[in-house]
Amino acid sequence: MSIHSSTNSPKSPSINDKNDNDNIVLPASEFSPSPTKMAHYTFPSSPDCALDLFQQQKPLAKQKQQTIMEIIFPIRFVILALSLGCLSLIVANSLALNFTVICMHKELPSLMTENGGGDLHWEWTILTNTNISSSNNEETSKEQQLESMFTVDEQSWLFSAIAIGQLIGTLPITYFMTNIGLRKMFTLYGLTSSFSTLFIPISIDFAGFPGLMFMRILQGVSLATVMVVTGAVSAEWSPLSSAGVFLTILTINYQLGPITAMPLAAALCSSETFGWESIYYLLGILTFIGFAIFFYFFRDTPREQKLVSVRELAIIEKGKIIEKCQKQEGSPKERIPYKAIFLDPVFWAITASNATANMAFLVFWQYGPLYLNKVLGIEVAETGIAAALPYILSTFVKLIAAQISDRFNCISEKCKVILFASVSQYVMCCCFLALALLPKMGFMNVMFMQCMFTASTVFSGLNAVGVVKSTHLVSRQFSHVLFSWDTLTHAIVSLLLPLGINFLTPTHSVDEWANVFLFVTACNMVGTTFFNIYAEVEPREWTKGHITKTSLTYPESIGTVEEGKKFGLPLPQLP
Repeated sequence: MSIHSSTNSPKSPSINDKNDNDNIVLPASEFSPSPTKMAHYTFPSSPDCALDLFQQQKPLAKQKQQTIMEIIFPIRFVILALSLGCLSLIVANSLALNFTVICMHKELPSLMTENGGGDLHWEWTILTNTNISSSNNEETSKEQQLESMFTVDEQSWLFSAIAIGQLIGTLPITYFMTNIGLRKMFTLYGLTSSFSTLFIPISIDFAGFPGLMFMRILQGVSLATVMVVTGAVSAEWSPLSSAGVFLTILTINYQLGPITAMPLAAALCSSETFGWESIYYLLGILTFIGFAIFFYFFRDTPREQKLVSVRELAIIEKGKIIEKCQKQEGSPKERIPYKAIFLDPVFWAITASNATANMAFLVFWQYGPLYLNKVLGIEVAETGIAAALPYILSTFVKLIAAQISDRFNCISEKCKVILFASVSQYVMCCCFLALALLPKMGFMNVMFMQCMFTASTVFSGLNAVGVVKSTHLVSRQFSHVLFSWDTLTHAIVSLLLPLGINFLTPTHSVDEWANVFLFVTACNMVGTTFFNIYAEVEPREWTKGHITKTSLTYPESIGTVEEGKKFGLPLPQLP
């Protein structure tokens, strides 16, 4: 399609709000200094990617309104907020039981009464709160009746159920991403999380432990999407210049989830009015609403979202490597180079570091409330705040680190990735060593132990601009593959960790937990060092098969400079 503007042409071309490229590249040959010949823009001719100058002309007022909206709050930030909110709710749903298990107690015979026939029978009562207080005698009597709803072994399996679900949920993710797209896939998984959370209290009433186990597996299935969606949304919607900040904000879901679940669970657990069941109803309803909004607004790529302007699309796609959009419909999809990926030592360095970092993070992510309550003796209501505090601090540390990572240009990107990965994991190892060795030396201070617990969680968040950022940069359009593999290792660690901790800490004593900290520290040191040796940030060779950089270099379609001015496109630099 070629369009030449002249003074004899009264019709004004219209421009589609989807631009296929981030720059307009104009060779000198396209322009003439002659006043009788006008300079020309170059537009792509592909029907799938080109700017169609004769379709969907917008009124000038609407164009101005969109420009104002874009300046005030770009669409990519709306996508970022929606994605982060939905990811955080999925994480919060899976974590609610980690806290409520403290205050879930089964029915016990409380007293005997005489019925009308003179026989004695037991009255049964369900105790759902550990925060029972009246007189000292009544409190002692009721505390003697408290018995956990689930045994230690059952609790271990309930924690492992999330990992089983992650393993199941990870298997079809790549297929869903390829065939139905990110939007439909994530919504499907999100609704699974919503309904499984809503039905947890009902499943306990009707089926007990097996019913709850099934719901926990479904929650784990949904959790399998977290890292995949984080990588995919960041790859499609973030400009390369701010990829670190965008990716880091999305990974804050691992902090916002506990921040949401822990205080809410603590407040409702301690409430005589609501009880532990209400946390599941509340989170389930919020998740359903969140994913309904997500499905309505989200699109897999910026080109599919009609509210994204040409200017914002150019910002998002600048310098990116993307698949050639000139491929005809029905052409074979780009094949995932599994062999090349698995033969790449960078892939295995990332995998090893993620596995050991996940192990260290999951110790307190899964067992934080139990450690604070059973080992350090912190009360239930205070445990919710104490468990959420590290994640609040980690959120701020993550955001600061992301800004530093994107703006600090005195050292190379590779050095920054290694630096943040090392600070994150090595400092966390030091905190674990303090938790393990100081009690063995006779130093046992609850406040100090809680500070070490908080510091280890805070520093773990820096890995978002370390190993996680490296994963995003080296894999580019195949980021969902590497993040799926990360989810798989996360699930395996989540499955084995409860079994190991249950074996090493049968009574939850300080000495028993010291052995856990020593083992995790050793593994994490090895994994982080392996990553530092092979760390890379440039796209790997297996990402460069059938891709091209975005540009506007198609000579078949031509528009004039005056037309470019009319539609707000950047002007070329004329000699």
